[in-house]
Amino acid sequence: MKAWQGIAERLNKLSTFNMCSVNSKSCQNRFSTLLTRHRMQEVESVRASGVDEEYTEFRGLMDDIVSDFDEWESERQRTKEQHVRESDAKETAGSVVRDSAMLRLRDQRLADAKRASEGDGNGEGLRCDASATAQSKETPTKAKHAILASLVPLMESQVEQAQGLQEVLREDILLRRQQHDEMLAVRKREREEEYQEHREQREQEFKFRQAQKEAERQRISMMIAILSQHASASQPKEGSDE
Repeated sequence: MKAWQGIAERLNKLSTFNMCSVNSKSCQNRFSTLLTRHRMQEVESVRASGVDEEYTEFRGLMDDIVSDFDEWESERQRTKEQHVRESDAKETAGSVVRDSAMLRLRDQRLADAKRASEGDGNGEGLRCDASATAQSKETPTKAKHAILASLVPLMESQVEQAQGLQEVLREDILLRRQQHDEMLAVRKREREEEYQEHREQREQEFKFRQAQKEAERQRISMMIAILSQHASASQPKEGSDE
């Protein structure tokens, strides 16, 4: 809406602008109306020279505006899709890392519980001295550090996978953008060729109409000349009869 407000301000400052005042909403509505009308408009019948030239220039201008507008819409959609893909990739990578970490932590806890139960079954728990007791108190901290140390390579691997996925997505987006740009270039070239062909056709039709008018003018001039000669030739005869 800020862009339309800027357009409205520039229009209101123009000395050649014949409307009293416009705002952002009226500018946007007018553009939407012109855009819809241009998309739905069909080629009209043959016109006179001046009107036809004005019409084709307006049509060419609207073709350029529609092309730029479609390109802007496509670029905005591509940017939106790119943000969605990158967000999904980050979320997927984070979920994989979290799930892997929780799985390793659960396995480590199960292994610690199993070792503790086996130690109690052998009677070693009854012969623990003070040093063994102190060592057993340090076991959870060491186990935690061991788990974290084992998770580092896994997290690094997951990060590399996520980066690789993002790189693949970027390459895919670049390829799609290149294909889209090529398609727009082809469409623009086709429109230019169509416009040029239409212009040449109109010029030929105009020349043909001018030739028809000139031929009709010459025919009328010849008829007037013949009638004048006939009238001149008939006057002496009337005098001699008298």
